[in-house]
Amino acid sequence: MLRRTGLVREEVRPRRPPVPAALLTARVAALTYGPLMLVPSVVAVGTLLDGRLLALPVVVGWFVAGVAVSYVVLLLSVFLLRGHRWARGALAAVTILVLLVDLPLCWWLLGLDGLLRDGAPLAVAAALTGYALWRARRVTPPRTRSG
Repeated sequence: MLRRTGLVREEVRPRRPPVPAALLTARVAALTYGPLMLVPSVVAVGTLLDGRLLALPVVVGWFVAGVAVSYVVLLLSVFLLRGHRWARGALAAVTILVLLVDLPLCWWLLGLDGLLRDGAPLAVAAALTGYALWRARRVTPPRTRSG
């Protein structure tokens, strides 16, 4: 800060309250949902070349769902870090929905190998998100409105 006596260094109070580490963990784990859905959907295009042309709308829908999940999780994570309680429930619902959509599609279009290769990392990310949301529930102070 510049004053009459010269340049003075002062410690500045942060503008935002600190964010619990559990919420940051939940955010990072949830942000992986989109890419973890897009990769198997692109790999499933190879199954279309094996003569399963009837699965084309499913694969396209899977890809679109992966892109949509990326944007939804990004928006929810902003509200999550700002302390909105409803964002936790919404992120938990998105996590369950992602698992209910992605894992059966991996099994159906990619087989057991695809389920283990592409579905397991998503399941681990969902479990980490769920644990972090549960952990943040206990450490996060209630949201207060300022001014």
